[in-house]
This record gives sequence, C-alpha cells and structure tokens, in this order.
Amino acid sequence: MLLCIIDGDIMEKKEKNLKPFTFNVTELLKKYKKRMEKNYDVSNSEEVKCPSCNWETTTLTTQAKNEKEALERVLNGEGLCDECFVEMISDM
Repeated sequence: MLLCIIDGDIMEKKEKNLKPFTFNVTELLKKYKKRMEKNYDVSNSEEVKCPSCNWETTTLTTQAKNEKEALERVLNGEGLCDECFVEMISDM
C-alpha cells in the first residue's frame, strides 16, 4: 500500500513490496534545493515542515519499491516526518 498526501489528506494506493526509506533533509536541500522549496515549507538549511503535522523535521520518510522511487516521491512532496509516518503505518 502506498500512502501519499493530497491537499493535506493521507490517501492510500494499493501497491506491493513497498519498503520505508528515510532521507536527511540537510542533504536533500544541498542537492535539490529548488524542488524541496517548491514542495515543502523550508524552515532553515536543516529542517522542513512535515506536510501532515506541520512540525519541523530533519528527516523525511516515504514508502517505495526502491531508493530511486523513494527519492522522487520525497522530492514531489510525499515525505512525512517520522512520527506521522509511524502513525500512518500503525493505522493500517
């Protein structure tokens, strides 16, 4: 199952063989600053706001089949802070 955020709501898409991937925000901002600023509220050079809870976070987590797909999802605004990701998984 893939979970994505659409207009602040977590939506489910059924997909198989998904694994969690976590990315460091500082590294993402260094390499992909424009895309990150487009899809996240960037607080500073180390944190962005989670699109679900709006708390500042230093990591973003998503589900994907592989790391390349996970990176694309995070860069497209589908990353969550660790707390929101765990809450989402526990609600399944």
